[in-house]
Amino acid sequence: MLKDNEQLKQELLEAQTLLNQEKKLTFDLTHEVTLLNQKLQYFNGIQQLFEAQKSQRDELLEQLADAHTNNAALNKKIEELKTQIATANRQREVQDKAQADEVALLKKILTQTEEKNTSLIGDVNQSLKTIADLKSKISVLEQFLCAREDLNRQLDQTKKRVMSFHGFVSY
Repeated sequence: MLKDNEQLKQELLEAQTLLNQEKKLTFDLTHEVTLLNQKLQYFNGIQQLFEAQKSQRDELLEQLADAHTNNAALNKKIEELKTQIATANRQREVQDKAQADEVALLKKILTQTEEKNTSLIGDVNQSLKTIADLKSKISVLEQFLCAREDLNRQLDQTKKRVMSFHGFVSY
């Protein structure tokens, strides 16, 4: 019995040793499972972060594509406006040149008109002088004519007197 007891004690000790080893192995495995769960949660967090970053990147790429499209449209509009401005500038330059030509022509016409007016004024003044000279000459001629008529009358009267005197004498 003692031997059986010893054997049972020995078996009990072996079973306790085995149980302790199993407990230690279970503890180690539980600890390792906990670590693996933490790693899984960590990698799940990283994957969620990666998914969020991927979503943000896709959103940024979409915004970049929209910005590129808007930029292309704005560049096209800028080119159209530059073309319109260049066309407007050319038209304005043509108008300015036409207006400058018209102003030059009007100045030339004005100068010619002023020269004609000056010439006409000179002609009118010359004509007025000529008219005044003619009036003076007419006045002198009228005086001569009056004097001539007076002389002719006097001559006629003298002739009549002479004739009457001559006739008076001849009878």
